Amino acid sequence: MTERKENRNARRSRQMIREAFEALLKEKGFHKITVTDIVARADLNRSTFYAHYPDIYGIVDEMQEEIIQRNMELFQQIRFRNILKDPKPYLHCIAATMEQNLELMQRLGLTENIHRKSEKLQEMMEYDIMHNSDIPETVRESALFGIRVHFFLGGIINAYQRWAEGKLDCTLDQVSSQIGDIICQSAKAFLETDWMRE
Repeated sequence: MTERKENRNARRSRQMIREAFEALLKEKGFHKITVTDIVARADLNRSTFYAHYPDIYGIVDEMQEEIIQRNMELFQQIRFRNILKDPKPYLHCIAATMEQNLELMQRLGLTENIHRKSEKLQEMMEYDIMHNSDIPETVRESALFGIRVHFFLGGIINAYQRWAEGKLDCTLDQVSSQIGDIICQSAKAFLETDWMRE
């Protein structure tokens, strides 16, 4: 019973710290926020903060990891063959998630980290396709298939990344639509192989 109460208290403290941090982000720049600001807003003491996070960047890292996890959960709900046949619903979900997260990244002043996080997301997605997708194992084990997957995901993620960095002069919906059209046009190379007909 005591352990459960401690866990509940720990979760509550972390939530209060996060809520205080996010509220402060809306009021001032990330680099102006201090641990003192956070604990004052959360009505906690400094030792409680440091029991959960090593510093403010610990909160930021946790938030970024949650963003990646949400993207992976979205990705894992989609069958790879379905992405090739009709990618637009999936791409629009990615775009919506990205738009929401981009605002947070901009408030954090960490848009330069988009590239690093995008690489990690791509690696996780590639691993999922190569080990857990609906594609026959004999195909997934092929080095040639690995090249296709790397190329396929790299192009998609790079286009979104360039948009997030402000290097594409178009809307996020336009990025998703263009990527969807390209996938549909190039999917024949995947769809015409025997493993896609199984």
